[in-house]
Amino acid sequence: GGELSALKTPAVTTLPIDPRWTPESGAVAFLNAQPPQRRVLLWFDWGGYALWHLSPRMRISMDGRRETVYSPGLQDRHLRFYFDAPGGASLPVDLAADYVWIPRTLPAVQRLEAEGWHRLYEGEQSVIFGRGAPPPSAAPVMLTAESDTRIFPGP
Repeated sequence: GGELSALKTPAVTTLPIDPRWTPESGAVAFLNAQPPQRRVLLWFDWGGYALWHLSPRMRISMDGRRETVYSPGLQDRHLRFYFDAPGGASLPVDLAADYVWIPRTLPAVQRLEAEGWHRLYEGEQSVIFGRGAPPPSAAPVMLTAESDTRIFPGP
């Protein structure tokens, strides 16, 4: 008989994150520096990421369980909001959102600016808006560049 040799594979302890499809870690740091129990309306594809990094400190509008936990009507309203379609404009007010965290290329960005929301953070992928007038001590818009490789779990 021959000997069986075990195949050795390296243990996977981290998973690389593709920066083209995820928000900047600086956005998470910005939100975590805000007062707790604030409400964040966010891009639905970032829900799982936001749940991992912000919960339970912040309340997010949707997470990765969107098809099983959230109603089709709420999912539709998010899509209408993101793409500035009829019936979506009031979503931030209806959810009493303190912040809106979305990809900076979405049509909703122009509507938020027109309605008086302020850019509090801006990175290569995302922008975070705050409602109302910014406090006098508010920092200017922060521009970031993600230069190092990001991994999960991690910042």
